[in-house]
Amino acid sequence: VRPEDPAMEGCRFDGWYVGETALFTDSDSDGAIDPVIVHVTEGSTDVTVTAKLTEIPVVLQRVVFRAEPENALVTVFPAPTEANPEPNAVPPQEDGSWSLLPGEYVFSATAEGYTPLFDEALTVTPQADGAEQVVELTLEKKPAAIRADRQWKVYGETDPALSYTLEGLPEDVVVTGALSRAEGENVGTYAITQGTLRVEGYDEVQFIGADLVITKADAVVLKAPAPAGGPAESDLPAA
Repeated sequence: VRPEDPAMEGCRFDGWYVGETALFTDSDSDGAIDPVIVHVTEGSTDVTVTAKLTEIPVVLQRVVFRAEPENALVTVFPAPTEANPEPNAVPPQEDGSWSLLPGEYVFSATAEGYTPLFDEALTVTPQADGAEQVVELTLEKKPAAIRADRQWKVYGETDPALSYTLEGLPEDVVVTGALSRAEGENVGTYAITQGTLRVEGYDEVQFIGADLVITKADAVVLKAPAPAGGPAESDLPAA
C-alpha cells in the first residue's frame, strides 16, 4: 500500500475473514511505512487505515579487509537471493575499503601461491561511534611442488623434452637444471625423476614424478631383392 499515492485513497479491500490479520507495509526502497496491523474480528465493518512514510537514513558501513598475504585480491558480492541469484560485485573505494549497507554478503580472496577462499559469508553491521568493521582473513600457502609431465614416444625415436609444472611458487622464480629418466630404450614404462632440477631460494620443494612410456613401432615389411639372373617378379606365374 502506498498511502501517498492518490490512486490508493479511498480504496476498499474486501474478502477478509474473521481471524485474519492484515499487515500494511511499503515495498519501496526510499522509505518505510510504520507497520499498521489490522485484526479482523467478528462484527467488524469498514476499517480505516492511516499510515505515513517514515524516511530511513541510509547508513553505510566502512568495511576493511586485513588479509594475509597483504596482496590478496578480495571481491565482495551481496548475498544471492531468489530475486537476484547472481548479484554483481561491489567495487571497493579508492583506499581499498568498502562502503556497504548493513546486510548479508559473500566474499572471495585469492593470491598467487595460496589456496583461494570462495563464497565466505560476511554480515555487515553498523559499528558503534562510526568505527570501521574489520575482517581478518588468512590464506593458506600452497605447498611448493614440481610436477613432472607424463610423456610418450615410439620405439626408436629420440626422447621428447621432459617438461614440468611449478605449483605454489611465484612465476618469477629461477629454475636450474633438468629432469632425467630411468635408462632404457625397449618398449615399456620409465620413471621421470627430478634429476638436477632445482628452484633457487627454495630448499623444501616437493617433486611429483611421472613416466615416459615407450610404445611399439609399426611393423615394416621389407621385400628381399630377386637373386641375380632369376626371373623378375613380373615374370612369375600368377598364383
